[in-house]
Amino acid sequence: MSLFRWMGCLAGLMCLLTWPARAQIQPGLTGEPLRQALVADYTPTTVLSDAASKDTLYAVIDRTNVGGQDGVLGLYTEYFVPFDCSPSCDPSQDVFNNNAGINQEHTWPRSEGAGSGNAERDLHHLFPTRVVVNSDRASLPFGESDDGSTTAWYYLNQSQGTAPPVATRDLWSERQGLTRFEPRESVKGDVARALFYFYTIYGPNGTDQASTAFFDAMKETLLDWHEADPPTAEEEARSLRVADYQATGSSEPAINPFVHDATLVRRAYFESAAGALTVLLEGAYDVTTGTMRTDLSAVLPETDPYGLGQSVASGFFTAAATGQRVVDWLRLELRTGDPMTGMTVVDERAALLLDDGTVVGTNGTGPVTFAGIAPGAYYVAVFHRNHLAAMTPGALSLMPSASYDFTSGAGQAYGTGGQTLTGDGQWALWAADGSGDGQVTAPDFNAYNAATASGTTGYAAADYTLDGQVTAPDFNTYSANTAAGATTQVPVSSSAVRAPAQN
Repeated sequence: MSLFRWMGCLAGLMCLLTWPARAQIQPGLTGEPLRQALVADYTPTTVLSDAASKDTLYAVIDRTNVGGQDGVLGLYTEYFVPFDCSPSCDPSQDVFNNNAGINQEHTWPRSEGAGSGNAERDLHHLFPTRVVVNSDRASLPFGESDDGSTTAWYYLNQSQGTAPPVATRDLWSERQGLTRFEPRESVKGDVARALFYFYTIYGPNGTDQASTAFFDAMKETLLDWHEADPPTAEEEARSLRVADYQATGSSEPAINPFVHDATLVRRAYFESAAGALTVLLEGAYDVTTGTMRTDLSAVLPETDPYGLGQSVASGFFTAAATGQRVVDWLRLELRTGDPMTGMTVVDERAALLLDDGTVVGTNGTGPVTFAGIAPGAYYVAVFHRNHLAAMTPGALSLMPSASYDFTSGAGQAYGTGGQTLTGDGQWALWAADGSGDGQVTAPDFNAYNAATASGTTGYAAADYTLDGQVTAPDFNTYSANTAAGATTQVPVSSSAVRAPAQN
């Protein structure tokens, strides 16, 4: 094992921010929906035959030139075998060299799901490998091998049981008994992306051939390798060369998408979730029922009002049982830093608030997920279009999810007076910030006054009670909260906060 992977990225998020900017594939999708979309777009319906896949792998896909001689390099050892028509000019026989050269490695083993059909011949997970190393790797999972426990080392045409000098160890691949195989440092990311591709296309979301247990045992390590060894231009070019010989049933080319969009790994497999958040809005809360009114369900916009571009399915708020329980849209922020000295918004997501205070994602059921966020501790801030925002008093650990109840006590929100106490002992976000400036003051009365003068109804910023009309109860709510000096306790961040789009 090398220090390379620890030095490559201090955190997953930092790596994502330093990689070259490229257009995201399936932007806005994460988790299961993203994996399903990748399967639909990139599953190859046409691959080469077994013999043709080998010949094409050597003669085209991984053909290279060393010292003026064309040939192929072994993935794990960088061992070069030239095309010299000995013992045959057939590419497979030429590089095989009577068992002394290179053959075809299935990075996803046949015994774990790559033993038949297109999975066996999909060039995105096939690589030239020195014959003896291919045999020794066998079906072992990939993983980090402690140098003191490594039983075999491989580089060029060498195989040995003793550790090489520390200065050159990153050039060597390692095997730890019959437990794991560690590729050389410079190809770990390539291996990781090949496996994320294979499991996506041929796993439970695809043809359901790939072993989930095999993948799960390696997943965290593969993420480390992907982020420490990001995609290169040559790796992208290789993916495109493969696409010339395979075809999908969609309009998309048969590339490995994980090579062309470095955000896909975290977005598809490593979402951080703001677990089961519970929040109440003072204006909508009914102390007699212990729930919030859902009078706006017929007029809620199907795209969030915060400019994030997140949407629900058409007709969701009126046709779906869960949709009819939605009180309104919320906006959630993940923050880092210190509330006293400065905070940064790392990510933000739109969310739906149900009548019992449960915060859910736009599918109406699961938690709100933040894709591409490294597991760790984050402050969670909750914003509403006409209530004062609140924030957790400390950072929550998202590994990968966290649950939090803002309603259970005064100390559940950052600062003094961060929420208001309801008549039945719950804590809720202060209502009547129609101007969105973080305090309940004259501009919020002006918003109310203008709305009543024009007869505004429906989804209105001055509807502080969220009943679909601007009437006396909204004024009463404003009056009580301005008298109480209601002001948000959420610190201003160094990242711009999008203003809500309201009537």
